[in-house]
Amino acid sequence: MRRSYNKEFKILAVKLVIEDNMPEEEVSRAMIVHYNSLYRRIGKYEKYGESAFPGYGTALYSYQYEIKNRIKKGARNSKKYHNVSKKLMFDYYILYHIIMF
Repeated sequence: MRRSYNKEFKILAVKLVIEDNMPEEEVSRAMIVHYNSLYRRIGKYEKYGESAFPGYGTALYSYQYEIKNRIKKGARNSKKYHNVSKKLMFDYYILYHIIMF
């Protein structure tokens, strides 16, 4: 089974390396975390700060939420456009047949 760690645990591990200058190997052994996970968390912490760790599991960063919402909004707008254009095409079809026959 895969282990999951809370936000405080992740931040503590990273701060031990960054602020207390402890070696990564020692921190990973003491906290029973694979050193690759620790290196990855250090990189995320340096890039995003404490918002890099949303808690348990994975989550989207704020800029990813923004992109996701833009995509959803665009999809909704395109559906509205599609429905309107279908209605206009149907109205045009009816009008054309009324005039022609």
